[in-house]
Amino acid sequence: MSGSEPEPEWKPKLSIREVDAILTGPGMLLETERAIIDGRVLRVYKNQPPNVRKFWLGSVMQFKDKDYVVFESERYTYQQIHERASRFASLLYTDYGVRKGDRVAIAMRNYPEFITTFWGIHLIGAIPTFINAWAPTEPLLYCLQLTDPKVLIVDAERAARVSRSGGILDKIKDNAKSSLRKVLVVRPHEGASAKYRGIHDFESTLASYSGPENAWSTAPEALPDEGGSIFFTSGTTGRPKGVLSSQRAFIQNTFNGIASRLRVYLRNGEELPVLGAPQAEGELQKAGLLSVPLFHVTGCTSTLMPNTALGSKIVLMRRWDANEAARLITSEKITTCGGVPSMAADLLDTDLQSDILEGVSFGGAPASSSTAPELAKRFKNAVPGQGYGLTETNALAACHADFVAKPSSTGWACPVVDIIVVDIKGEKIMPPHQIGEVWIKGPNVMTCYWNDPAATAKAITKDGWFKSGDLGYLDEEGFLFIKDRVKDIMIRGGENIHSIEVEDALYKDERILEAAAVSVPDKRLGELVAARVTTRPGFHGQVKEEEVLEVASKFLPAHAVPVMVLVSDKPVERNAPGKIMKDVVRKEVRAEWAKRLKAQTRGKGKKTKAKL
Repeated sequence: MSGSEPEPEWKPKLSIREVDAILTGPGMLLETERAIIDGRVLRVYKNQPPNVRKFWLGSVMQFKDKDYVVFESERYTYQQIHERASRFASLLYTDYGVRKGDRVAIAMRNYPEFITTFWGIHLIGAIPTFINAWAPTEPLLYCLQLTDPKVLIVDAERAARVSRSGGILDKIKDNAKSSLRKVLVVRPHEGASAKYRGIHDFESTLASYSGPENAWSTAPEALPDEGGSIFFTSGTTGRPKGVLSSQRAFIQNTFNGIASRLRVYLRNGEELPVLGAPQAEGELQKAGLLSVPLFHVTGCTSTLMPNTALGSKIVLMRRWDANEAARLITSEKITTCGGVPSMAADLLDTDLQSDILEGVSFGGAPASSSTAPELAKRFKNAVPGQGYGLTETNALAACHADFVAKPSSTGWACPVVDIIVVDIKGEKIMPPHQIGEVWIKGPNVMTCYWNDPAATAKAITKDGWFKSGDLGYLDEEGFLFIKDRVKDIMIRGGENIHSIEVEDALYKDERILEAAAVSVPDKRLGELVAARVTTRPGFHGQVKEEEVLEVASKFLPAHAVPVMVLVSDKPVERNAPGKIMKDVVRKEVRAEWAKRLKAQTRGKGKKTKAKL
């Protein structure tokens, strides 16, 4: 099966290859060189800091008096966060014996303390272990048992859960081999109780530390290819896997993101800006809105890290709310924001107008082909950007802001990344426009799945190619187009149907906010296409199933038109990174499909129209 992109009206001044040759040339910030990593020769950024500790210290030195973290009524400079991070690092090192390579777990929503503890952990070369704060009790316990941290930092919501009698902490303590020495809670007053059994208050513990403030400085620095982070996969098809990445791999995304931004200037024939230059008096400080969880790569490597590198102010949101986001963008003079595509769509449903926004980037899930043009139309000075990547690639593997030229592409491989498309059997590389599994290679790829060599061997080839599980194709220029997850492809009578293709057709109906296409079983054809959609707020209770089908049928071949569309005013269930939970949708849709078939069998006429 193949794909194609309409011929654009706009023509870039330079090709991507010409642009990258300039950006990665001698003397440039993004200059590349070759390095041997785990026996593999890979391209790397020559000027990249060797570890996250050096990365942070460089930003503090350059931007120390600038605003760094804003949360509700709280405001901190780079220096203020560094002072707290230094004290916390020294506490870890002196009182709790945390050393390079030890895990320190964080399970909380986006509070300033998340950022403080993150940098503190890196100052001593330990490995921050990001636990999904929204995970149910069993997966949360599993993640802690798998990674065996020496210290766990939680917020009040998590503290209440882990401290219950017979619960997570008790089960961990029952294991004589557990390394856990301390559990700290931030903002305990925000919970139902200010006291949690076996858990100590973060602020009072930090205040009572009496050792040297700079004790962390005696800790040996982490080497580039030593452990830098552990994130967890979503675990929608089984238990979450701990993704261990090196210091080098973790930092990689920051430079990949900068490359994506600079490509835009050269593609348009413009001069390159000076990044991170001293701020002129009266000049507006760049500001990023952080609206996705920091325990996910989109929040941490794609938002926190690049904003820190550029000396930006980072504005945290307690939870996603489009109207609150619009207010913050205006009041805090936000210049960049991002998240999953649904967040971009939510912003378009507000009254937000901004001439200050320079970039609106999204990734982590497929976007409607109309999203980028709508963003560009609404925010005249903002460049819509999209990236493609996974937890295992530390976010960006491909990225771009060439939506005028390639509106449905996820971009071109980042300068140090290689992407190929391989047939499902893994036997041959597919030519341009031919769909197969996307394979990725580069210094951004994870080291391994923590304590899971079998899963690692299945995911990474001997020569370092990571098999993404995503289906897509490359065009003749090398732009990547994602069509589906391998597990989400629908096969109707031997014909492959990609859920993204169906969802994009459903989005053509301007009343639809969310769309998820899944299969329902069929005795004769094996599978049929069905879908579940959510209406936009202004159209609740006004959208009929047959109307949605009528619009979608204009953009789909007959075999790909859904046999059923569940129309709902309620949002679809998403996981913490914001991705639609297809397994949940599939159960919901198949249950309704079974009801309709049963009604037909009983002779109750044609299929009933479902309205949730």
